[in-house]
Amino acid sequence: MVWIDPEFVGATIPEDEHGVAIKWSCTYTASFWAISSKVDTILPDGQEQSYFLKVYTAPRALEIARGEFESTQRLAAALPDNVPKAVAYGVCAGDPNRAFFLAEFRDMTDELPSVSEVAAIVAKIHQQPSPTGKFGFHVTTFSGKHASDNTWCDTWEEFFTRATKDTMEGELAIHGPEKCSRT
Repeated sequence: MVWIDPEFVGATIPEDEHGVAIKWSCTYTASFWAISSKVDTILPDGQEQSYFLKVYTAPRALEIARGEFESTQRLAAALPDNVPKAVAYGVCAGDPNRAFFLAEFRDMTDELPSVSEVAAIVAKIHQQPSPTGKFGFHVTTFSGKHASDNTWCDTWEEFFTRATKDTMEGELAIHGPEKCSRT
């Protein structure tokens, strides 16, 4: 049995100024840097629409949200059948230290794509031209709360080497050096 304080008042979410009503929401994952939820809405025309909402709680929350928004937009443009459309990002009104990312919600399936399907998707991503002719991205993106150095590089090898080195340095900082023993 769960005890609920009799003075507890459940959250209510009013219609916004555009007439969108929240029908239901559910938080389904949380980490040390973000909380992810599904939000079902009723649009002004009566149509139902579901969204994926991620609220970032880590330092640099707005920068993390922008990185996810910008990269999701770019991926969705290249792969509209595989990536949900990014809708918005910004600072949370109730807490300026938090930021949000909002995208269309897509149900995932338990079926894994075939190797050839994955290869075709990866190939399609890599066929997209860079706006600068270089390798990188115009905003910082994050792996969790760890920033990725996406500054533009002249070669893919330079970009890949920098990213790999950055990953290894992050692992070393978190886990320390590997203790080797001689047998």
